[in-house]
Amino acid sequence: MYAERDLTKILEKQEKLQKLLENRLELRILVWIFLRLHTLALMGYCLVCFTFLSYSVYHQVYSSLYHYGLLVYLIYALISVSIKFFFFKKHLKQLE
Repeated sequence: MYAERDLTKILEKQEKLQKLLENRLELRILVWIFLRLHTLALMGYCLVCFTFLSYSVYHQVYSSLYHYGLLVYLIYALISVSIKFFFFKKHLKQLE
């Protein structure tokens, strides 16, 4: 959810990107498809443990997926620091 929130803030501040998305239907469709796939893949990954409620069962599911969700979330946690630094510098300066 942090990734979605951060990317939404970045998109709101990028006027050129907003205009490009408004003018190009195919880009809007691609963004929509990407967001739906992201929701299905990564939110489903988070819900596996609540669905199976047994460590042995949901660990088997995670193992069959090579724990890709953990990798994605950990990589984003590392990358988010640089994203916030580059895109939210002005906001940090205003807070000081």
